[in-house]
Amino acid sequence: MFAVIRRYEGIETGRLDELTAIARDELVPRLAEEPGFMAYYLLDAGNGVIASFGAFESREGAERSNEIAATFIREHGLGEAMPNAPEITAGDVIAQRILQTATA
Repeated sequence: MFAVIRRYEGIETGRLDELTAIARDELVPRLAEEPGFMAYYLLDAGNGVIASFGAFESREGAERSNEIAATFIREHGLGEAMPNAPEITAGDVIAQRILQTATA
């Protein structure tokens, strides 16, 4: 498994709800179409910082997600709301544990 974390600083906080909705409704479904997609999380770290975490079966899927995210930001005109390039951290997952919960 391979994971990628993108950390964006300088987010226009007044547009956080808009960014969240666009990511949830459009970006996440697009990423989920990628071969090897496993999971995606978007985090509000406060103070104009958001971060995303994506997990993929392969390095190629994770790298492709970076391209998809950058294209998505450009195509949706989100440059003003997200003025700084993300700090990207990626690598092989070397330890994990996923708790399974029962659903009704």
